[in-house]
Amino acid sequence: CLGATAAGGAQRGGVTIKDSWKSFQRGHRWLDGITAALADRHHLPPDDERASLAARLGLGALGSAVERWIADGCRGVLAEYVDTSFDTMAEVCGAVARARPPH
Repeated sequence: CLGATAAGGAQRGGVTIKDSWKSFQRGHRWLDGITAALADRHHLPPDDERASLAARLGLGALGSAVERWIADGCRGVLAEYVDTSFDTMAEVCGAVARARPPH
């Protein structure tokens, strides 16, 4: 639940809403940068949904890898966790694509 910090700002779990907003903005800058790079690399318009969706999936896979690595006590090689997450993402996306009825 929300409480008040010593500075008077609302907080949740020790993190202020202001900190959360900054993190959200930082994440969107990452998303925008990755989307632009993917669009450029694949000769797509900058606002192409495929580039945006690919960036979101990639950041999700990266976040999942980091969370699993932290849960395992930061032991092991983070790159191996990232590789596993991207492999799993590709597997899931393939399964969803195969299960989707034709339109």
